[in-house]
Amino acid sequence: MRKVKNYVREVYKTKAEWLNARGIGGSSAAVVMGESKWGNKATLFDELQGFKKVIPTSSRMQEGVDSEARIRDLFLIHNKQFKAKKPSKRQYVVYRRVDYPRLTLTPDCLIKNKETKELGFIEVKDVEVFSEKERLAYLEGMIPTQYKWQVLHYYVVKQDLDFGILLVNINIMSKNRETNKWEFSHSETYPISINKETWKVEINKLFKKELAFLKRVDDNEPFGTVVNLNL
Repeated sequence: MRKVKNYVREVYKTKAEWLNARGIGGSSAAVVMGESKWGNKATLFDELQGFKKVIPTSSRMQEGVDSEARIRDLFLIHNKQFKAKKPSKRQYVVYRRVDYPRLTLTPDCLIKNKETKELGFIEVKDVEVFSEKERLAYLEGMIPTQYKWQVLHYYVVKQDLDFGILLVNINIMSKNRETNKWEFSHSETYPISINKETWKVEINKLFKKELAFLKRVDDNEPFGTVVNLNL
């Protein structure tokens, strides 16, 4: 069965143009669900109303961004069944739903299984881990809430995707007894499968919440004065 394409692909030359073109993207999905560590509904509301987007940065965040391509490429070297369409360093790409243009997506990497011809994605995360319990949780396939909604947003925007992989590189930190400071020990990378059918209920829930959020933006009902932020 031929898949219906419900999106358009847009390419921007500068980061500023790309930022202005985004609507509710993957990083905003957890915000809409009220489960983000790094954003809130009031700020997202302002951004969708046209106010300037403020992107927080830190040296640790920049390290994560710089390492993502290397983590992805190493995974692809060892998993040759996948053919990757990597983002260009000179382009800023946005996928946009045709029927709901403010639902957008900027993928880390799109892939095709050369054997099954299925389409998929890779979302890369580079995180620090400070306990064995946390390491084992990733090993067993645990997905932090903020990452869960981000990867499920792929399916909301690009409905022709068949599968996804959340590729988590954990940087294991250990406490130096002499200095009492956390120091880098080593890294381990875990691919976590994001099966479309398994998450169908959550994908639909996210889609409905995002549409409800956009309706509030259209009706100019800001979240800053609302006590109960649940849609």
